[in-house]
Amino acid sequence: MKLKPNTKVGLLGGSFNPAHDGHLHISELALQKLDLDHVVWLVSPQNPLKTLDVSDTLAERVEYAKTIATNPKILVSDIEKNFGSTYTYNTIIELKKLYPEVEFYWLMGADNMVQFPKWHQWEDIIKNVKLCVFDRDDYAKAALSGEVAQKYYGKVIWGDERIDGEYDWLYFMAGKNPTSSTQIRNAGR
Repeated sequence: MKLKPNTKVGLLGGSFNPAHDGHLHISELALQKLDLDHVVWLVSPQNPLKTLDVSDTLAERVEYAKTIATNPKILVSDIEKNFGSTYTYNTIIELKKLYPEVEFYWLMGADNMVQFPKWHQWEDIIKNVKLCVFDRDDYAKAALSGEVAQKYYGKVIWGDERIDGEYDWLYFMAGKNPTSSTQIRNAGR
């Protein structure tokens, strides 16, 4: 994975088991709304908060994700396997060492914002990247009243509203996509 200095890059982490149009949708929204140069899909060897239910190998999940990531500004990477840890915080620190002149944004769905305080060193993640959350059905209320929203300054973005000023997190209300990897797996892909 090669990233140019002085660029803005969104990071979307997960098992991508399987990758789907919801991942693509969030990535394209982030490219547009945040004026990012790239979004990197960080296909994780194993999500620390989930049991090992990955039916495909890491290589298979990466290859399949590449067929979904049709936008040339979306890069698919398995770089996390080189870091010896699958914790998001550790991944971010390693990426910042490799690319010190890149501004990173962590992208996630609202369901992840709800459970974010369970993540390893979650408060340090917020100190190291811009946290950008995308609305998902049935999660807005819990996400926007949860611990992250209560403790850190954020903004809710509606439609094409300008993003300016300082913030710890952004919550994008526009452009929901209901697709989930769990639903796809349960339907037998």
